Amino acid sequence: MGSDVEALFPSLSASNTARIVREQAIKSNIVWENVDPKWLCLYVHLNGGESSDIRDIEHLLPKRTPGRRGREAGMGSLEAKRREVRDSGEGNWIWPEELPNEKETRILIGIALEIAVKMVFNNFIYTFGGESFLQSFGGPIGARITMCVSRLVMQDWHEQFITRLRESKLFERLGGLYVDDGRNLYEVFEYGTRYVYETETLEILEEWRKEDIVNYRNRKELTRTEISKLMNDINKDLKFTTEVEEEFDNGRLPTLSFEMWCGEDSITHSYFEKPMRSQILTMSRSSQAENSKFI
Repeated sequence: MGSDVEALFPSLSASNTARIVREQAIKSNIVWENVDPKWLCLYVHLNGGESSDIRDIEHLLPKRTPGRRGREAGMGSLEAKRREVRDSGEGNWIWPEELPNEKETRILIGIALEIAVKMVFNNFIYTFGGESFLQSFGGPIGARITMCVSRLVMQDWHEQFITRLRESKLFERLGGLYVDDGRNLYEVFEYGTRYVYETETLEILEEWRKEDIVNYRNRKELTRTEISKLMNDINKDLKFTTEVEEEFDNGRLPTLSFEMWCGEDSITHSYFEKPMRSQILTMSRSSQAENSKFI
């Protein structure tokens, strides 16, 4: 079965995407080196309102020096623009005596990434027809960050998808994901299988089994329908469409540059290219920029 997300980049919301980036960064095995703990803590403190949760590291953040008047310093303040963070009593902050350990540093970096992603998503300006526009929703148009975070969003989705399958005592026999394009192999579900939103699992009831038998329900279509419900219940930003090989005239499921289908005892594949692909080459005398004529 094939799956695809409808309009992945435009569907990414700022808050949800930033939260996922934070969670993926925290549980990754990246080793962070040469991190200035004070700058990191100050950045999180100044932008704490943009984070979904700072309770785990709040004891590491600086406090404002008592007696200071006016609003607390922000990212545009002189304190934030200094080359060095001043010690307690010399500036606007009183610093905790303890420094973050490795685990706490990972959490702080995750929060900093969450803040940064949210800032870029909410303040991205693009030009069209000589005019500038503030993008109102979705991943920034044409920016590399959009592809980067979309991979993390899909990784987070896939982890939760596999977890829910396991909790349902079901498993992928074979699976692959290229950004938002998925190809999966499952055993067809038994009659009576339904996705239950309250428990977030696939369950079987005798009442449903009898209903499927009476209605002569196709088990392959049953599998597709219930798997689709599970897919679409994980991340509300993502809407999946699914397809199977029977939908295509040649009985093969196209996948990037190849197509695949089930044989009697194996999965077979061959080369594939979209029929609308042009066989015409770019003329050397065309008005295109010279560097765009070469691949």
